[in-house]
Amino acid sequence: ILGLGKLGTACAQSLVNLGFNVTGWSRSVKNIDGVTCMSGSNRLEDALSNASYCVLLLPKTPQTENTLNKKTLAYLPKGACILNPGRGQLVDDDALLDALQSGQIRHATLDTFRIEPLPKEHPFWTHPNITVTPHVASATRAAYSCKTIAENIRRGEAGEEFIINWTVKSTDVAGNALNIKRQPLVIDFKQALWPKGMGSIVLMSCPAILVFSGIIN
Repeated sequence: ILGLGKLGTACAQSLVNLGFNVTGWSRSVKNIDGVTCMSGSNRLEDALSNASYCVLLLPKTPQTENTLNKKTLAYLPKGACILNPGRGQLVDDDALLDALQSGQIRHATLDTFRIEPLPKEHPFWTHPNITVTPHVASATRAAYSCKTIAENIRRGEAGEEFIINWTVKSTDVAGNALNIKRQPLVIDFKQALWPKGMGSIVLMSCPAILVFSGIIN
């Protein structure tokens, strides 16, 4: 796991609890029970060299841009998988495509991109070894998400337009009423897993679930 902030730590602990051997890397020194922690640019190669799966949860900064590039992708064992629920700028897109083409990287599950929404013509959409998710690695609020998913399934089966906005009633810290506009994220599964005739579905997840689904892929 590259990045051991709040999200990276939570992800690492979840994977340790599932029995995975986890190595974490960060720019500064961190200590997490059950995780082999490394830090600093001089330890990045060590962190990547035995990683079957590389999860990116670093922040977007000038120092972290293209953390995975032609050189660092080569540190990974041949056939490793990439999972990026962090920031699109952490990965050099062209270097990743080259690594997938050569077989250095077996699969990439990408939730974040340099340009969002990801342009329709981008090669990530059609690459057989890339799973694209629409920047949904966050906590799902079940109370309204389930209703929206069910309604969009109904609309999809009926050939109707999907819900693209809805309002959530909430309050601020002072108890004042708020109406918060949300945008369900709709992913196209016409070329993926959804049954014929049902083109899209709202998909929501959390970082750990995205990681687990990427590992399954």
